[in-house]
Amino acid sequence: MAMAGFQRGPARLRWLLVAIVALAALPVFALYLARLNTSNERALMEARDFAQLLARSGATQQQNLVVNARGLAEALRHVPALQHHSADCKTLLSEVNAKTVWASSLFLLNTKGAPICSSRTGSQRLNFSDRQYFKDAMQTGEFVVSEAIIGRITKQPVVATALPVKNAIGEIASVLVIGAELNWISALADAVYERYRGSVLAINAEGGLISRHQRSGRASISEAGTSDDTLKKLLQARTPVVEIEEDGVTRIFGLAHLKDTQLTVAVAFDREAVLGPIRHAFLVDLLWLLLVAAGSAGLALTVAEFSVLRGVRTLNNTALRLKAGRMGTRVTLSPRVATELHELAASFNSMIAEFERLAYLDRLTGLPNRRFLERQMLT
Repeated sequence: MAMAGFQRGPARLRWLLVAIVALAALPVFALYLARLNTSNERALMEARDFAQLLARSGATQQQNLVVNARGLAEALRHVPALQHHSADCKTLLSEVNAKTVWASSLFLLNTKGAPICSSRTGSQRLNFSDRQYFKDAMQTGEFVVSEAIIGRITKQPVVATALPVKNAIGEIASVLVIGAELNWISALADAVYERYRGSVLAINAEGGLISRHQRSGRASISEAGTSDDTLKKLLQARTPVVEIEEDGVTRIFGLAHLKDTQLTVAVAFDREAVLGPIRHAFLVDLLWLLLVAAGSAGLALTVAEFSVLRGVRTLNNTALRLKAGRMGTRVTLSPRVATELHELAASFNSMIAEFERLAYLDRLTGLPNRRFLERQMLT
């Protein structure tokens, strides 16, 4: 009802005071909304930079793995036990594998792809002749790095390196294969999850999901969460950071493409996970701001009640009594009322006094008239 009256006619002083307080607080809310927008943009920028940094970090670690694997293979191929396929071959590979934490397994294969010896027990029935890296090593006679694959023994993502071992006349007698586990993904996944509860993806050249890690631990290619269409977009991306919407969820991806292993490392964050904490903090602060604004408005109205509104009501009531013909009335205000209202009351009292003079005194003689006599008789 009060608001309806406010809309139809002149505004009541109380609502004007509320409007003044609201207008005073409005710039603060506008500034806070602008601050939220700035905070969102800054958080997204930091998330993009962080995703890109982690993806590059994973790529660098992967490249270091390949360098280490090549160095180890170059050193081992000159060992007589491997060159001559002696009985010490298995013991040697087992000891080296035990000391090399990044290597999942070591194999010495014959030219048919069958193991001559290995660091893994129960591997004699395996055959690697169908692996492309083995074929490439046999064909080129050079060090070869595979794409990211799932290891036949560990069933985990690995990159295999193959180095041909040649005999005295330069013919390939065997192939030394070292499987390097992508164990850096788990450590990377920990950093990703701790910051934004994200995940790390390893994608092969065909767009297949080799691994999707969320937090440390072993992951499999069957873990859901990324569609084939998204994987294709990630492979085709030419920028270090992309944002892709999938099933109504927008994700930020930091990317690093490795040419030698044909591997794409993707660090993924949900956009909402980045902005969620900021929005939550904003809503909490906004609630406190609203409470402070409401308290300020209440305090302002309380002060206005004693310093303005009561004085205005007193003046209005006095005017109504004067209108009803009650001469002799005067305005008396509380000392807490604003000075301007005291000045207005003094002027009002002077005006009433002048009205009384005109009403009760004869204009020619200045003596009391009949109205004055009637008033005295009534009182």
